[in-house]
Amino acid sequence: MTAGPLVSVIVPVYNSASTIDRALASVLAQSYGNWELLVVDDASTDDSARRARAVAASVPDRPVRVIDSPENRGSSAARNTGLDAAAGEFVAFLDADDELLPDYLEALTSACDADTDIVVCGHVVSVDGSEDRPRASRDAGRMDGRTALRAALADRITPFPWDKLYRRSLFDGLRYPEGLKRFEDMVVNLALYPRARHVVVLQRPLYRYRISAGSLTWGRVPSRDDVGRALSYLDLHLDAAFRHGRFQAPYQATLTLLTLLTAQSAATSGSTATGRLDLRQYGADLTLGRLAGCARARPDLAAAGILLKVAPALFGAVYRRYARRSYGAE
Repeated sequence: MTAGPLVSVIVPVYNSASTIDRALASVLAQSYGNWELLVVDDASTDDSARRARAVAASVPDRPVRVIDSPENRGSSAARNTGLDAAAGEFVAFLDADDELLPDYLEALTSACDADTDIVVCGHVVSVDGSEDRPRASRDAGRMDGRTALRAALADRITPFPWDKLYRRSLFDGLRYPEGLKRFEDMVVNLALYPRARHVVVLQRPLYRYRISAGSLTWGRVPSRDDVGRALSYLDLHLDAAFRHGRFQAPYQATLTLLTLLTAQSAATSGSTATGRLDLRQYGADLTLGRLAGCARARPDLAAAGILLKVAPALFGAVYRRYARRSYGAE
């Protein structure tokens, strides 16, 4: 077993029988050995839980636990269950259809020191077996938590939970919001950064994110209500000081981004007529004041917001073309 801090790897699972073996095998194959594996089965109706238990039984000398949820409550609730059960100094998350690359834990723990509370890495995108496409945060290096927050608000650090190693104590009194179809990981990260002393952002890809080419929305289409609930979470957990002053423009970028992401999902789902109606509604949510603030932090996001507002059909066409080019999906 590799020496170093214990890392709790949390895997929320729901009806993932076709991929769970591969995901768990990627944890067992880690070059870093001081981990515990917590598989939280969210009341799956397929063979996921049995397969996870078979993996645990195959490595009786390793700390692998399968935790059963009595009812299906979503990925946020499953992550929270894992956090409640975790014993590690650090936690990492793995989606049941993805994989950790072999040195994921070794590289992330090696980047930690006594004052580092979050480490971020790059990832590769794999679309139905196509060639891996690397992705990473725009910003990189070591920064204090407030600097990381400003970068994340401006979408310069990836919003995901699975490409990060977190010091578990950051989650004291904080959990993932249940019920959201999307954005729960983004808003939790924004709440965590001000709690962190230092954040290290690596651009090296250490995680494989798998996407089915059958859907550009990858099965989760957020609503305008989800945006409102995400903002309510930030109102509760992000101090007002981080929405004003030097944080105001990046915060306006986050508000713009939430609307753009929702409109993008609408643009790739449903009929053309329905998509256009939805896009008009989303464009109406973008005030000129919000776009002006966003432009100071992310001119490109502001430009996309203006396009959504004045030409929603064109916005949808441009995004669909971008998604096909970037992810190879239809």
